Formats: sequence, structure tokens, C-alpha cells
Amino acid sequence: MNNFNNILDMFPEREMKDKLNDIIVVINELSQKTPVIGFHHSFYVPGWIGFFQMMAVENKMNKFASKTFCRNMSYFEFGDWIINKSKEIADLQKGNSTEDQQMSQSQNEAIIRVFKVMTALWMNYLPEVSTYHSIKYTENTLISPAGMVYKGLEENLKQLGYEQSDENEQGSKSSVKDDAKGCLYTIAGYILNILLFAAIFGLLGAIFG
Repeated sequence: MNNFNNILDMFPEREMKDKLNDIIVVINELSQKTPVIGFHHSFYVPGWIGFFQMMAVENKMNKFASKTFCRNMSYFEFGDWIINKSKEIADLQKGNSTEDQQMSQSQNEAIIRVFKVMTALWMNYLPEVSTYHSIKYTENTLISPAGMVYKGLEENLKQLGYEQSDENEQGSKSSVKDDAKGCLYTIAGYILNILLFAAIFGLLGAIFG
């Protein structure tokens, strides 16, 4: 927390100082939350059984994420709050421009760091939920809630020098190739299940026939 308090000293404007202090308080709250994991099954049965398993997992994750997470917001609402707050602070920072270029750059870097830390803590609380590709991003790709937040930060903070890291970009979207593999896996699973049930009914027919 001392490092973050030092950040506040870099901003002479009261409005910016208050807004950043509010985020620092949130960061402290998030850092004390215990991560929640265990939504996914250790093994997914191929085919329609696995499909229903995944539906159950999605339902559990969405139900949990809809509960109050922080500041009377749900987990997903808080992700949107991060994006909106980053635009608000970036616009305020641009309006408070200073002739001291070195100080201005240090302030920009501090703002970016604060948002990266807050986003990382948000992701860490529900890692399975935040990284699950469930949101349609383009016609052929899906993106995770974390991917959406990072995209929002990239757009809003780019005027301050924010750059999307390769780490955040990787895994943010599900490609057509990955979807195709998933479809082949599902089809193979259906065939296996049909053969399995055919064998079971055949065996029962032989026993009771």
C-alpha cells in the first residue's frame, strides 16, 4: 500500500488524487479476497454427456458471478466498472496536462500500473470465470471477460501509453481452428456414446432376451 500511496503524491490535482485513492482502496479490498476455483470437472466425458457437463459448469459460474462481488456490483459488472473508470481517469489526466514531460510520463505509467494491478486481482478471484471464452467477439471468435476488460483498457489508456502485452492477447480469443477441433471432438464423442449405449443395450438384450 505504501507504493500506491506514493503514487498519490505524484498528482497535485485533488480530483485525480481522490479518484485514484478510491481505486487504491478497491485494490486493497480485492487483495484480501480468497480466489474461488473448482467450477470445472476434472474430466469431461466426450459427446453429449460432456455438453451437459459444460452447461452445468457455465450455470454454476454465472450464478456465482452474479452475486455481489465489490461495491454492490456483481463480478461482471465490476469488470465493466474497470473499463469505464479507466476512460474517466484517462480523460481527466489528458485534461490535466503538464509541461513537465517527465512528470507527465511518470503519472501515466502510475495510472496504467494501478489499472493493471486491479484487473489482475479481479481476474485472480475467479480465474475460471474470467478466462472462460463465453462472449462473442467477432463472427468467428469468442472472447473471455478478462479479454474484454483488457481490450477496454487498451482502448481507453492507449492515449497514456498503454500497450497490450502478448500475454494478455494470447488466450483472449477462441479461433475458428480451435472451434473446429472442438466440433470434431464433440462428434467423436457422440459416436463413442452411441456405440457405448448400443453395446450396453446389446448386452442387456443378450442377458434378458
